[in-house]
Amino acid sequence: MKINLPEAKSGGIPEGIYKGRFLAVESVPPNLEKGYKAALKFTFEVSEGEHAGRKVSRICGIANGPKAELPKLLMGLMGKTPEPGGVDLAPYVGKAYILTVSEKRVENVTPLS
Repeated sequence: MKINLPEAKSGGIPEGIYKGRFLAVESVPPNLEKGYKAALKFTFEVSEGEHAGRKVSRICGIANGPKAELPKLLMGLMGKTPEPGGVDLAPYVGKAYILTVSEKRVENVTPLS
């Protein structure tokens, strides 16, 4: 049986694991019409393969807790559990990571040693 998969919606990059670099984090204002709270958008660039140069991102709500996405993403970027309070991400900009890309976003980041 042949199964046709729809094209991924992560900026046109198929689901998979890629080598990439962390480019930036920016604030995303709340969207009251859609009920979205303020968030942070993390942008990465694929650095190798046929999709080199393409950008992928992840938007995380600004929350902390067992189900929150932000602390998990920060842990992936930093390679350690973030301390409560302010986190300076400037030292991580430009660093290499393994990016796990799903249909709609970056799911996981792991420092590339």
